[in-house]
Amino acid sequence: MGDGLTSSNPRIVAGVVEVLTQATTYDPNRLLDFCTDPRIAKSTLSKLLSARKAMLQPELLLRCLDTVRAEHRPLLLGLVRQVATGATVPALIRRTTSTDETVRLAMVRTLTRFRTEEVRDAFMGLLTDTHIPIREAALAGLASLPIPQDVRSVCQLLEDPEQIIRRQASAILTQWKVPQTVSYLFDVLQDPSPEVQQDAVELLSVVGDTSSIKAAVTPQTDTPVLRDTLMRLLDAPRYVYASWLLRG
Repeated sequence: MGDGLTSSNPRIVAGVVEVLTQATTYDPNRLLDFCTDPRIAKSTLSKLLSARKAMLQPELLLRCLDTVRAEHRPLLLGLVRQVATGATVPALIRRTTSTDETVRLAMVRTLTRFRTEEVRDAFMGLLTDTHIPIREAALAGLASLPIPQDVRSVCQLLEDPEQIIRRQASAILTQWKVPQTVSYLFDVLQDPSPEVQQDAVELLSVVGDTSSIKAAVTPQTDTPVLRDTLMRLLDAPRYVYASWLLRG
């Protein structure tokens, strides 16, 4: 198999590829040994691996990530995303700390298939990733999980330097409508950015009610600046009930 695939004769290579594509009796995981062989075109290897992807072992694919060049990793990452199983989750989570942002992003997108608390915790840890698409993917992953969430880390993203992240975090918090969100919004209201403050107020009107806002305001007696900010931002008619609470 190896001699045929590394032949300098294109007709021989094509013949071997045709046979292996149709064959069902060989172990396709053996092909992974050729991932670092420069004599074999990665397009050829991709065709062969894809043809027998159901037989590939996710752990072996992940192991190959450490041996191939960065530009060749997308081939393996695409296959991992297709064949990963619940048993692969711990290995996928370990890869979310990779120095290669392409690998981290692929791991997050693959993990969205699995709805467990360990996956949720991995997504939470990636909310501070330096790579914007990874923060986006981690937020999207959290939004898809039907399990209890710790909203504090998501609320902190309301002050993210990237507007797209702030809006995504706000949309998720609106979707969840967790009462505890209100208390964390008061921290966000101290941000120096008027835009961030206003967005927090908008969110406050969605996730908060009279009782939850009053409960959150009561402990703020030592932060008059925050109270003043709230009074200014809650001056619109739609926030009259909140303004009344703050005056009381």
